Amino acid sequence: MGSTLLTASRVSLGSETVHQVLTAKHSRALGWAFNVTDSVVRTMREIVSAMRGAIGRHPPRLRFPTGTVRAAVWLAVRGYRLARRTAPIGPGAISKLLEDLAVSGARIMRELGFVPKFDLETGWRATVAELSDAHAATTRPESQ
Repeated sequence: MGSTLLTASRVSLGSETVHQVLTAKHSRALGWAFNVTDSVVRTMREIVSAMRGAIGRHPPRLRFPTGTVRAAVWLAVRGYRLARRTAPIGPGAISKLLEDLAVSGARIMRELGFVPKFDLETGWRATVAELSDAHAATTRPESQ
């Protein structure tokens, strides 16, 4: 899809824990929200490529113009309404996916001393590994 820029890059599940620990340790953090990011501006295409790479897939080959995507979703929503059903995705979700969004991790780095341990690709690989381990732990058969 479009050329959207997004820096809300996923650092890793472990970084959420880091965020919780850092904010609990520092009185300056009370009542504040912090962006946990490596503060590198990336396109949505780079983020999706990193996510797909983490699960062993190639980046998507097809790209669709933003207007085409919006029109297809609009038509799909209309079709679902005619069938008296709710579409699984709507214009609001598409707008959210296509918005330009840049967040800065400067405050958490400056005020709480946060230093990201992972870049985008490493963070997604770590996240997939953590999720796979968690899934495996919940789906193991009981010992008899």
